Amino acid sequence: MKEIEFWFSIGSTYTYLSVTRLAEVKEKTGASFSWQPFSVRKIMREMDNFPFPPSKQVKVNYMWRDIERRAQGYGFTANVPALSRFRNLISPTVLRCLQGKRAGVRNTCGKSTGLVY
Repeated sequence: MKEIEFWFSIGSTYTYLSVTRLAEVKEKTGASFSWQPFSVRKIMREMDNFPFPPSKQVKVNYMWRDIERRAQGYGFTANVPALSRFRNLISPTVLRCLQGKRAGVRNTCGKSTGLVY
């Protein structure tokens, strides 16, 4: 089976849902993943969407409920709303340095998303 490129942004609410399920997907399908970190922060700031601005409260509320529903559907719990702890998360640049050590990237990402949710 070919390797699947998994693009993710640390601190993303939807990254949390994906990272939490990848081990199970790998176990069930034998798929392997190439972890590709990137930063979505600049785009989010340009859209006045970082981190969860009061001007977009309806969208933010929907996002938290969506995360909660999806997590339940996947059989786990998301502690929402999560506090914004983005300043303390590891940067995509550091993750790129770990790229050759795949277990290091996977373990670091799992721990980082767990800190937020």
